[in-house]
Amino acid sequence: MKQMFSNIPQKIAVLLFAILIWYLVSLNNISTSQKSFTVPVVLEGIVENQIVSGAPSNVEIEVSGPSKQIDRLKPESFNAYLDFNQESGSYDKRIRVDFPQGIRLISTAPATSIGTIEQVSKKDYTVEVVFETPLSENSIFSARTEPILISIEGRESVLERITKVIAIVNPTRVNLNEIITKIVALDLDNQAISDLDINPQEIKVILEKSPILHPKVVELILEKPEITDFVLESFRLSNNTITIVGQKPVLDNISQINAKVDLDTQNLEQGTYNIKTVLELPSGIATMDTPSVEIILKNLPEPEAEGENNDTIDTPIRGPDTPQNNQPSTGF
Repeated sequence: MKQMFSNIPQKIAVLLFAILIWYLVSLNNISTSQKSFTVPVVLEGIVENQIVSGAPSNVEIEVSGPSKQIDRLKPESFNAYLDFNQESGSYDKRIRVDFPQGIRLISTAPATSIGTIEQVSKKDYTVEVVFETPLSENSIFSARTEPILISIEGRESVLERITKVIAIVNPTRVNLNEIITKIVALDLDNQAISDLDINPQEIKVILEKSPILHPKVVELILEKPEITDFVLESFRLSNNTITIVGQKPVLDNISQINAKVDLDTQNLEQGTYNIKTVLELPSGIATMDTPSVEIILKNLPEPEAEGENNDTIDTPIRGPDTPQNNQPSTGF
């Protein structure tokens, strides 16, 4: 019994050494490994009318850990996210990755994201019909679209670049009454703009053949206005001729165009007036300009006061009353 409890410190040291050896041997028996995963990036804190540019859709992560645990891991075992917390404007953020316990994250690529958060807006635009190549000079068409307005949604900075929206028509198909074609938004340099949600993406273009119009210069006949409360000192047209356009058979029967002046006689004052003429155009005739007329009005001269010129008035001269003059005439 005495021998059992002898040399206790030495025996404890041997036991501890044996435990250490066992631990080291066990540690060598647990293998570790590394593995890479592609994990989608979740954008948090973004409201419905915001859009993020510059954020990656996925990140490549590399992790290490016990081989048995590593072999059981899938991309769904990790969470990669950017937390914007309803921010706006430019950002520079680290991409955060959540991983299971017992696993060590070695690297993330990319580790950060730089970009902007913008508002998404929607605007309406009219569509301009454009032919791919010029039409022949004898082919004139008027074009209209259905619908008249289209809606475009996108980032505000992109919408601001739009200068016009066009529907391109192939001239070899102009004999068709209706053409379905795609819509393109252009910038100031006539370059197509992408990253837009155009609704509808296609539009109906209705083509109608129009008559060929010809110009003609004719004489302009102006009707003199009736002005009673002023002296019409000057009444002059800016141009005695006018250029009209129309179909040739109609133009051949026109040698002059009548015009008048719409003058508000109730509110006239002495002075000079420049007024556009009102043209009497036949049906089917249009004008390329509207002449004006210069009118100078002066006040009427003041009338002379009565009694100032007695010499011009025949006034009988009568003497003073006498008794003889007051007697009635008897005729004898």
